[in-house]
Amino acid sequence: GTGEKGATLKVNNITDSVLQTTAWSVFVNMVPGENQFHFTLVDPAENESQATIAKIYYDNEVPVISVDKTLDGKWIQDSVIILVTADDNYKLDTVEHRINAGAWQKLSKTATEYQLQIDSTTYLDGDVLKIEFRSTDIATNESQHDNLVLKVMNGPIIISSDPKNNKSETASIHVDDNDNTYVVWVDDGDILCSGNDPDIFLRVDDAFGISDTYLVSFTSESANANCGYTHEKDGDSFNPQVVIDNAGLLHIFWEEGGDYGGYGHDIIHRSFDPATKKFSAIDVVSEGDGQSSFSQLAINEARDKIHIVWQDTVLDFQGDIFYSTYTSSSAEFSIPLLLSDDPTINDKSERPSVAIDTDDTVHVIWQDKGNTLLQMVTETSSTAKYGIHHRFFDPASKEWSSQTMITRSQDGYRGNSYTPKIISNHAKGVSSVFIV
Repeated sequence: GTGEKGATLKVNNITDSVLQTTAWSVFVNMVPGENQFHFTLVDPAENESQATIAKIYYDNEVPVISVDKTLDGKWIQDSVIILVTADDNYKLDTVEHRINAGAWQKLSKTATEYQLQIDSTTYLDGDVLKIEFRSTDIATNESQHDNLVLKVMNGPIIISSDPKNNKSETASIHVDDNDNTYVVWVDDGDILCSGNDPDIFLRVDDAFGISDTYLVSFTSESANANCGYTHEKDGDSFNPQVVIDNAGLLHIFWEEGGDYGGYGHDIIHRSFDPATKKFSAIDVVSEGDGQSSFSQLAINEARDKIHIVWQDTVLDFQGDIFYSTYTSSSAEFSIPLLLSDDPTINDKSERPSVAIDTDDTVHVIWQDKGNTLLQMVTETSSTAKYGIHHRFFDPASKEWSSQTMITRSQDGYRGNSYTPKIISNHAKGVSSVFIV
C-alpha cells in the first residue's frame, strides 16, 4: 500500500514496520481457509488511520476428481457417457479432459456431476482412447489426474491381419480373471518370417487394446535380423488350445508336424508370460513315433494343474487315447497314460474330450470303434459302430474307472456316435457334467 513516510504500519494492531518511503509491503502468515487482516498507519504525531480490512482465503489443498470406471478397459459401440465427480475445499474453477494426450477441454456439468459423451463412430475400429481427467480450483491447485481406457469396436475386428490372401483358421480363445482375452489361431501366411507352412499365432486383448501378432510355433529367438525368429522345425502346426494357470501364465498346446521325436506329429506345449511378453522353451508332450493329434484341455478349480488328452497312433495305426497332466508349481508333465484299453488291433479310439468337476474328478470321453467287450455279440470288426466311451479318475482312490460305453440304447441297439464334447458346470458350488 501507500502512506506517509515515517508512519508506523500495524497489522492486526501489532506493529510491523516504519515506512521508509511512501510505499509499503508486508509479509503475513496465513492458515488454510479464511484469513482476515486489519491494516492501520500511525503518523509521528500518533494520528491513526482508519483500518483497511483484507479478507484472503488461503487454499493450499488440491481438488479431488473421480471417474466412474465401469467402462474402463471395455470395448464400446455407438455412444457412451462417462460420469465424473469433482470437489474442492473452497471453490472449483475447471474440470477438464483430454484424449490421447491431446488438448484439454472443459467438461459440461449436470446438477450433481460432470459428463463426457464419447461417440465411437468418430473413431476407427480397434482405436484405443486413453482419456485423462483433471480439476483445478480458483487458487490454481491442480488435482491428481484420473483416467480410463476405452476401446472402439463398431463392428467385427479382423484379428488375423495378414495382408496376403492366406488361410486363417482353427482359433482358440481364453479370457482371464481381468477380462484380458487371448486368441490363438493357425495361419499359413509368411508372417514374422514363419514361412508358408501353417503356424500358430497369438494376439492379446488387454486394457491397452489388441496387441501385435506373436509367432508361437518358433524354436529360437535369434539368427534372423529382420524378424528375430528362427523356424528350425519346418513342419505344419495345427489345432491350438489355450488355458491360463494360477500364476497368470498362458499355456498353449498344439499339434506339430516338425521332427521333435520321431516321425509323425507331436503334441507341443509352451507358455507365454503376459507380463514379460516372453515365451518358454518348447515341451514335447506326446512320446514316440506316431500321429499325435486332437488335443483337448481342462484345468482344475485351483488352476494349478492342466489336464490334456489326445489321440495317438504310437501303439498301432488305428489310434488310442492318451492322458497327461502339467503341474504349474514344478512345470513338469506326467508320463502319458493310455486310457483306451481295447485289446483288439482293429480298435479306433479318436476325438477325446476332458472335463473336471468340483471334486477334482477327471472325466474323459471319446468316440471308439471296436471294443469287443462292449459291442453287441452280433457285431464283427467289419460291422462295429462308433460309440462314445467314458473313463473317470477318482481323486479319493487315485484310480481310473473301467472303460464304459454310454451310447447304447435300452434295447441294446445303437448307431454310430461321433465327436463327443464334455463340459462341467461349477455354478453355486454344484458340479454337473454334460456330454453332448
